[in-house]
Amino acid sequence: MARHGRGQCWKNSSEVSIGRRPSEDRLSLHRVIRTNLKSPVVLLKEASRSRACMSGNPKHPCRVGVAEIKNTVETLLKCSRQLLWENDDPHFEFTITGTGFLGRFKGRHFFITAKHCLDGYEINQLRVEIVPGSGIFDARKTLHVLQGKEPYQDLAVIEFDPDLNPKERLGSADFLDLDYFATLPAVHLAGWVFAFRGYPAEKNTPDWDNKVLKNTTISVDGHWSGKHVKPNTGTFELSAPVSELGIADIDGSSGSPVFELFSKTDGVAYKLAGVLVWEQGGIVRFIEAYILFEFLKKI
Repeated sequence: MARHGRGQCWKNSSEVSIGRRPSEDRLSLHRVIRTNLKSPVVLLKEASRSRACMSGNPKHPCRVGVAEIKNTVETLLKCSRQLLWENDDPHFEFTITGTGFLGRFKGRHFFITAKHCLDGYEINQLRVEIVPGSGIFDARKTLHVLQGKEPYQDLAVIEFDPDLNPKERLGSADFLDLDYFATLPAVHLAGWVFAFRGYPAEKNTPDWDNKVLKNTTISVDGHWSGKHVKPNTGTFELSAPVSELGIADIDGSSGSPVFELFSKTDGVAYKLAGVLVWEQGGIVRFIEAYILFEFLKKI
């Protein structure tokens, strides 16, 4: 069983007000191409093998079918969104950098990402769709960033405005139930499989000539690594080279939610492991989920 402890947290956070934009602001691009590049089914093969359940009791082998595991993964990963920025280019008004995800905590609604994904842009340029493909950018209220330069402090949380966004959009099932995930153990158990979905920059370069905005995701899995671990972060090793997805690296996937999954006799156990912030040589680092939960309690 692999474990590591919590370590030190922070003392305070910075808070910056964000200008508001009408929630009915629509994409003016001609069209959007949406595709998902999935990694080889290593995740499904590994997680569907008979093995001890989450409790570690060998008398209860896990025989959940591949279809159920696949459905669970797909449902969890629906929370991922592109970071879309409006620019001043009269010919093509949007830029794409990075990934984030939707989360609901204590009745508030958030967009969560890696802090470095905001570098080089004014936060008022950010456009986020709660409902993918709607072309509607949902109004944001406040930006919260975790102070500091340590890897675990590379965290930004943007709150959606409850007064300017319709309740039906804020009620979207794509928002992760962070209240529930915050009740789960923070340790990492041997045998659990990691998975994330991000928007790699290499596959999301817009078609400038035809004004086509690309929306290409990658769904990737891996296993606990323990390599290059720093305080309040974890790492996992990709199950297969990203070159098998036709890309050189996963740049642009920072800010992705990282999940852990395990097959049990009565279903699929899963939890939020953290927020992806770095990848090198097939090793992915993420901020531990408990850092996110503690930060949300402070804001």
